[in-house]
Amino acid sequence: MSEYANGSATPLNMMHAAYAFGACVAPLAVLACHKLGGDNGWRLALEISIVLLTASFIFGLFMKMDDDKSTKPGRNPRPTTDSARKAVLAVHSALLFYEAVEASMMGWLTSFYIDSGVLAADAAQIITSLLWVSLLIGRFSCSVIAAKFRPWQMITVMCFGM
Repeated sequence: MSEYANGSATPLNMMHAAYAFGACVAPLAVLACHKLGGDNGWRLALEISIVLLTASFIFGLFMKMDDDKSTKPGRNPRPTTDSARKAVLAVHSALLFYEAVEASMMGWLTSFYIDSGVLAADAAQIITSLLWVSLLIGRFSCSVIAAKFRPWQMITVMCFGM
């Protein structure tokens, strides 16, 4: 994404925010399917998921990319040394680990609310959606702010903010 955005972090932040939007809407969609379909609501949710997955696959097949930057002269998109390859693998592994932990924590939090009796299942799903809304707002804010400041300034402010 960075290659196509000419080094701008905004498109990558927007893609990351889209993940939070989907995670926010998904529990509410499950609740709606349960209300509409009763005990068979899971089938409605499955059918909707299949339709959306099929649509995203079809749209992905016909998506046009403006420019293949990897073919420009003087640019080598792949790391050439073993240490560079290991660094790229480490970064990708860390990002995947982060996403897995984030999703697991949200799932655990929902089940904790329900199992401890603090909240009913519907309320726990809504609280989870509200947490994702908070993440969504934070990610959109970062994408807007990142366009105006240098990375070291952003990291410094975010560290103090946390």
